[in-house]
Amino acid sequence: MTDLQNTINNDNLNLIMGYEMEVGSRRNRRISVNMVRRALIDANINWVYVVPDAGTVDAEVVFLPLVINENSVERYIKPVQEIVESIGGYIRVRCGGHVHVGTRPTSLTPEDFNTRQVEYWKRTTHDDLSGKRGSFICPTIKMTGREGEKLLPFELIKDVIYSYAKYQDYINSILPESRRLDTYDSWHRPIHRILESQNFHSARNITSFSNSELGKRNAINTEPFGSKETIEFRQGASTLNPQNILMWCKFIKHLYMQSALFRCNWSTYVIPQSTRTIDATTPYQHGNGRSFVSRVYDMCRNSNNGQGATIEEIMNATGAGDQNIRSRISEFRRTYGQGAIITHTQQANNHVYGDGQIYCRYQILHNFTKTINDDEDRMPTVQLVETPNYDVFQNMSEELRSWNDQLIQRRRTSYVPR
Repeated sequence: MTDLQNTINNDNLNLIMGYEMEVGSRRNRRISVNMVRRALIDANINWVYVVPDAGTVDAEVVFLPLVINENSVERYIKPVQEIVESIGGYIRVRCGGHVHVGTRPTSLTPEDFNTRQVEYWKRTTHDDLSGKRGSFICPTIKMTGREGEKLLPFELIKDVIYSYAKYQDYINSILPESRRLDTYDSWHRPIHRILESQNFHSARNITSFSNSELGKRNAINTEPFGSKETIEFRQGASTLNPQNILMWCKFIKHLYMQSALFRCNWSTYVIPQSTRTIDATTPYQHGNGRSFVSRVYDMCRNSNNGQGATIEEIMNATGAGDQNIRSRISEFRRTYGQGAIITHTQQANNHVYGDGQIYCRYQILHNFTKTINDDEDRMPTVQLVETPNYDVFQNMSEELRSWNDQLIQRRRTSYVPR
């Protein structure tokens, strides 16, 4: 049994989700991006950033990727919603709540993952909340399983999309009428058409999906997989109610769990593996040679006759803090490979533990051996089983079923299976 299968069987599939909350305002109390940023800064909230949007959307709040559950919503999403609402934020008809679902689950507990994420975002989010530096996921976080088992199988994700399309009418019935628009200019068109799409059924990888069927104007957008390794669920409505976003994320996870438990034949699970080593060199300079990052690189590669530099030496030369410098070292590792950089401990530099961490020396090698995994970005594969009686409602929790039934009644719609 694979690590991933064991995780699924124990209902511990910790999907990572990033929420984007579009916010408008009432006519008599307009808000702006700067107003939202200032209010969040004043409340010491620095794990989100705020960007402009268009149309009736006055601002978009981008949350850090989290394992979404009751605790994370209460601690990291609800406070932001309350601040936005307190300054006049209002969810207008066209405001969407987009959820990016990562294709690499985490093996950490939700609490551990979320704590590390928040600390990482606090360090890398711009002080004015206009954006962030570095990746969306903390680079030190270990993802699920052994090498090659990090990505979910392509067939599982494809089946989730298929199930969403098959039950599109039901999904429409739990969403506001404004989120069901099936017009050309909509940014969240229902995707039931893919049920008859030859392009969808013949696709063998995510990048082969048609942008016209599963692009940014559709309920599910697969385009972010290329840059963020996420699948974006765009049809949900934005909300200032923490329970709404929690239950929508639970429904999305339910679709993943249904496919994993009832549609995947895990005995056919294959992890692509193909590694090789090559002789590699690092460039003489990084970037333009003049920026702060370039100076850190130069000191680690060319100082002390190529022996690198300590954190203390780099701090003295640049005026930067030790954490900022370590973040740049992590960037170099991602860019050039783990083997390109040697960390010489403070003990090797004639210091003891009590001296602190600034005496570690980083050496960027001129020449090194690099291990390449040719298939590191290829998704594992698994065969799907025929399940004529497959039902998305099977194993749906009573909590989620009851919540959706209330939404359907509130929307005054009826669900007719397609």
